[in-house]
Amino acid sequence: MSKTYRWGIVGPGRIAHRFADAISHIKNAQLQAVASTNMQRAEDFAQKYSIPDHYDNYEQLFFNDMVDIVYVATTHNFHCDNSVCALKAGKHVLCEKPMAVNASQVKQMIKSAQSNNVFLMEAMWTRFLPMMAEVRDVIRKGTIGTPQYLHADFGVNFEFDPQSRIFNPNLAGGALLDIGIYCFALASMVLGKPSNISSSIKMTETGVDGRSTVLLEYDGGQVAVLLQAIDMETPAEALIIGSKGTIKLHRRWTSGSKYTVTVNKRTEKTYKAKTHKNGFVYQIRAVHECIDAGKTECELMSLDETLSIAETMDALRAQWGFRYPFE
Repeated sequence: MSKTYRWGIVGPGRIAHRFADAISHIKNAQLQAVASTNMQRAEDFAQKYSIPDHYDNYEQLFFNDMVDIVYVATTHNFHCDNSVCALKAGKHVLCEKPMAVNASQVKQMIKSAQSNNVFLMEAMWTRFLPMMAEVRDVIRKGTIGTPQYLHADFGVNFEFDPQSRIFNPNLAGGALLDIGIYCFALASMVLGKPSNISSSIKMTETGVDGRSTVLLEYDGGQVAVLLQAIDMETPAEALIIGSKGTIKLHRRWTSGSKYTVTVNKRTEKTYKAKTHKNGFVYQIRAVHECIDAGKTECELMSLDETLSIAETMDALRAQWGFRYPFE
């Protein structure tokens, strides 16, 4: 039977609340500590989720012997530094997506994890949803033939706030890193790493990418078209076209359970995967299973793939001439 893993949360923001709720649904998981640069925020979070330890600095959490795994949920610009500090302290790390701002930082994190022989994974929670497992199975069985084309969109019309993490360049804001990464991860899962990238881009008043349409081309002739936006609502649907059929991921595919498989334009069937109300539970279970097995990474969301996606997004931002102030 799996041991009980004790988690520490760094950065008790909105996403951390969802993570804490997910932990409550997992028998062999418990929240041990939370840290924030604001003591009141840490205390309030600890009280809400009955967490024994809370701190106003991250180092105390990293060196808490009662913590087995650290969930890094700070803003994107701090992911690398926070994760490396935790890894050097001998903690396993699940880091929110994007795992880092650029490929150089991802490499630094991977090196630190390997040097300290601890687990590291990007929290690409959508990869672990039951629907995604079923979609991979459909593709693996050859039901739709060889995937040739993929479309994915994800856009949210956020209220413009120059100081928010979404629009602030100092916090690594922008559509690409925050929500576009879901589309890129789907394309990576289905088609691998692209050989050519082109795009159109609309920047915001604060100088971050507000909306982009990206064309990814692959050596085998496959194509992916990805749309991500923080200034426009989109249907948030995805379509995979193969040589014999298609898979449509329905509205809000990033957290959904409904998909339709069509074969040879004749046979069409819609499925709904049984999914927990908090989709984060699946990635947490995957982390536990990997650590139980003595693994330092997860094959389903490998460190090589995280690095590959970061390299693709680096190449895209280079085309745009877009770098963050701290890079």
